[in-house]
Amino acid sequence: EPTPVLPARPKFWERSAGDYFERTVGCSVCEFIETAFYIFVGHSNSVSRNWATLGDVGGVSAALIARVLDHISIAPAEAKAIAKELRHGSGHAAYKPSILRLYPLIRFGTTNIDAISPLPPLILQRASSGLFLDIVGGGGPVWNDIGKRFEKYCINYLDAMLDGFEVEPEFLYGPKKHQIHTPDILVSHNHAVRLVVEGKAKHMPLAARFS
Repeated sequence: EPTPVLPARPKFWERSAGDYFERTVGCSVCEFIETAFYIFVGHSNSVSRNWATLGDVGGVSAALIARVLDHISIAPAEAKAIAKELRHGSGHAAYKPSILRLYPLIRFGTTNIDAISPLPPLILQRASSGLFLDIVGGGGPVWNDIGKRFEKYCINYLDAMLDGFEVEPEFLYGPKKHQIHTPDILVSHNHAVRLVVEGKAKHMPLAARFS
């Protein structure tokens, strides 16, 4: 019998994270993803588009398209200034952050109503793993909530995939007055720990990832 593969739990649009996203971006995460996908499809057919003339299309309102475009696009002069700041200093250029991961669309024209997407797949990335960029500033309550649910997802996933192993969440041990926490997840077999897991819901900085 095949082992069930658990679907990833949505970490970005539940509870405090979803509320923070809606307050800062101006739409729900589901609306953001749907609209960003629609924009991606449009730019897959044509690298540059004038979105202001389309109106309500395909169940996505013109107002929502405008809101999402404003959030994931940037004017050339501003993009150049931010890119210069992001990529200054020593180190290999390939390991430095790209402005297009934050703003996959560049607005141009006299009124900035036209948009060009140099790499359309980055629009999809911005609406999936890139949601991290919208909630990273949420502070303690948001990240505590995400961290707890991420650990729970990891426990459920490991428990489903590692048949015959015991998967335990973090617990306290030691004398009452000096108790300490175990790592986030312990995976045991035959009364012996075989795997120790520390979960991190936040992205590692590029400098740490490629150092």
